[in-house]
Amino acid sequence: MRIAAFVDIHGNLPALDAVLQDIRAAHVDHVVCCGDIVLGGPDDRACYDRVVASGVAIVRGNTERFVSELGTERANPRWVEEGFGPLRYGADQFSETERVEMGNLPTTYHCPDAPEIMFYHANPQNDRDIPYAWFPDEDLDANYAGTREELFVGGHSHTQLLRSWRGRQIVICGSVGATNDFYAGAQYLILEKTGETWSVLHRNVPYDVGETMKRYEETSYVEHTGPMGRLFRRTVATRTNQVMPFLAWRRSTEFGGSLNEAVDEFLRQY
Repeated sequence: MRIAAFVDIHGNLPALDAVLQDIRAAHVDHVVCCGDIVLGGPDDRACYDRVVASGVAIVRGNTERFVSELGTERANPRWVEEGFGPLRYGADQFSETERVEMGNLPTTYHCPDAPEIMFYHANPQNDRDIPYAWFPDEDLDANYAGTREELFVGGHSHTQLLRSWRGRQIVICGSVGATNDFYAGAQYLILEKTGETWSVLHRNVPYDVGETMKRYEETSYVEHTGPMGRLFRRTVATRTNQVMPFLAWRRSTEFGGSLNEAVDEFLRQY
């Protein structure tokens, strides 16, 4: 049996198309998308439609949750601020009914033929906490408590990972559309069962990053999303995380200017 899993597309359609084509050529038995299809790229709508039309199993990521909660009583009050332009831009591409459906996506998934594997976005309990490689087992116990599966598959970190926890295996697929490791490709993984043993093959698929940059321009993405849109675009262009380092830098320096001025200064320094 062979299962493909991918995650963290973030509106990058050329990267998604490259992965879906590679998966078709791999002749797998099941395909699972572990969420974060939208937000951060120029083609949220097209990416979501493409994944749904492909018929793969879909797990809700934090970005799908954000889109579904925007404009409801569950929305974070800060989402009206300038820094959340990418969220508002993405959410505007979906109807209210579609956003409700997005929010109702499952948070975990099991393939019928492989109940020993759990798929999720970040961990079994929430869509935030990442099981980093350097965390001791006890730091993961709360989020994996009560589970019986032998293999766990997710994303959220945008970095490929294989680690153990209490004698079981945790795998992170990497990111389709916003990789963090300088590699100019789209990442996913294939799980293959031989006898009673599962092997993990991380895949890196080349795609035309320049085409994604062109889409940022064609959609006027930065004009619609503001300063944070600049950082999302640079993440794809450089294949490095720009948003979290910027937020950490701004907190540590207590930069007093506007958000746009802060992004200017961050990019000037780094």
